[in-house]
Amino acid sequence: MDNDIQADIDLDRKEPAETASPAPADTAGAGASAPAPAPVPTPMPSPEAAPAPQPTQAPGARPFIYIAPKTKPMEAALLRREGEPSLLSAERAPAAVVLEEQARPMEATAPPIPERPEMPESAAQKQAALGIPALHTYKTDIERAVRGKTISAGDIAAASRRGTAPSEEKAPGTPAVSKRALEIGGGILLLAAAAGLIAWSLLSRTAPIAAPAAPASTFITTDETVPVAVAPDESRTELMQDLEAKSQGVTLALGLIARLYPEASAGAAGGAPAALSTQQLLALLAPNAPDELARALSPEYLLGVHSFGGNQPFLIFKTDTYSQAFAGMLAWETSMQDDLAPFFTRTPSPRIPEQGTTTPAVSPQLLGTPFVDRVIENHNARVIENSSGDILLLWTFINQETLVITTNEYTLREIISRLTTAPVIPVPGK
Repeated sequence: MDNDIQADIDLDRKEPAETASPAPADTAGAGASAPAPAPVPTPMPSPEAAPAPQPTQAPGARPFIYIAPKTKPMEAALLRREGEPSLLSAERAPAAVVLEEQARPMEATAPPIPERPEMPESAAQKQAALGIPALHTYKTDIERAVRGKTISAGDIAAASRRGTAPSEEKAPGTPAVSKRALEIGGGILLLAAAAGLIAWSLLSRTAPIAAPAAPASTFITTDETVPVAVAPDESRTELMQDLEAKSQGVTLALGLIARLYPEASAGAAGGAPAALSTQQLLALLAPNAPDELARALSPEYLLGVHSFGGNQPFLIFKTDTYSQAFAGMLAWETSMQDDLAPFFTRTPSPRIPEQGTTTPAVSPQLLGTPFVDRVIENHNARVIENSSGDILLLWTFINQETLVITTNEYTLREIISRLTTAPVIPVPGK
């Protein structure tokens, strides 16, 4: 293409020079003025493009050569290989031909396309071939139920109207068993089995043996309860021996109290054994006690021991008539020490009297008893003392309803403390 363009340019330059005629010379002023300009050559029209209009040349203007473009700038810039046609002379090929030529190499290397299997004709076969489950309809259920049986479609329709399931024809002589009868029979069997199980569990269960409840403490709180069995024909000496044995068998920490519970016989079923009343205890333990004292005291009492320098015995009574009970205690002073011995006998440890101390003077007694008046824990008390001033036996009224008999002032102090202080109930978790 470049050679064709260059040949056209050379041809355009040669043709104007050969056809131009020489201009006439100015003979008159040849030596004085410059030569006249040569005539402007007229370019030949291009065979491929129409000649462009020539501009009008002004007089005295410099001539120029116009070259008509024969190709587009982009086509002129593209280089062409030898032996290939130019862009202008090349013919446009159809798109189908170009695509077919491009697809030939791919067809040679591409794997063969598998043939599509033939689809079955029926809809069920098509669904089975594609893996789609068949639609479950009432019609298919009827066909499946009728197949291989003696039930017809009419029987199924009639049974659906009646609300019952169709049954196959029974052979002659076969007994008809009602479903309702089977249900009733099964229910009766279940009820019988349940009744038998309940009866067996009730008969095999052994009656629980109720443990006797511990008797509730009266008047004050106690730390332990020790029962003392009392036979109906038991003598005073045997009761005293039992009380001493039970008292010596109590092992409590210092300051604690144990209750001795004389029981006459077993009480009602499941209850605590019946305890001896105040009147029964005094009649057996102190037969010389005045009857007016026994009548003035309530049936409830508390017999126990206090752990202090050994187990110190004590008795607590309740009364409704203070004056009668006080008079009965004064009348009992003459034989009280002998009646309560040896259970209420105290033997204090000997002590050396300090220098400058004297034996406390004993005031003259008008009643002729070994008891003297003392004030213990701010309460007027009647006491029996030894030569060293140790208390061996005392009795006092804590108030007009409570009478206490014991062997030392320390036990009296603990009883007063427990009578005036509410019992401490432990809180769970603390």
